[in-house]
Amino acid sequence: MTDYRNIKIPDKDTKEYHYTQRRAEIYRLIKQKGDPEGLPTYQTLGDRYGVSHEQIRKDIIKIKEFIKDNIGKETKLRARTILDKAIEEKLDEEEYGEAFDLMMKWNKFLFKDEKTQVNIAQKFDGMSIEEKEKKLEEIVES
Repeated sequence: MTDYRNIKIPDKDTKEYHYTQRRAEIYRLIKQKGDPEGLPTYQTLGDRYGVSHEQIRKDIIKIKEFIKDNIGKETKLRARTILDKAIEEKLDEEEYGEAFDLMMKWNKFLFKDEKTQVNIAQKFDGMSIEEKEKKLEEIVES
């Protein structure tokens, strides 16, 4: 799949754009507006690029697929980076229970299906905060 983030937008008539350049520019418009609903009409975009409104509709479908497949990965990476920093701060403060809770929240986010959540929760079921802290401390030290 084409990565529309990395396509250079040429300095030429938009009607001469390759379809990947057109999609890259529309992708940037979506990012700028924050939502595909903020775009001009398909007809207006079609006129701008010299293609039919049906082609613009197809372009937007492809762009949405790209966003779904790729931007989610970026979001998870950002979330993981923030989580790692938060856990590190909690560990530095010797707040092992809070660090553990943060990790469990991440697992809940990462493993959205209920079965996996139950399996993770069962591993620590019945443990006191102190036991969870000790377990986390053992993990950190190993």
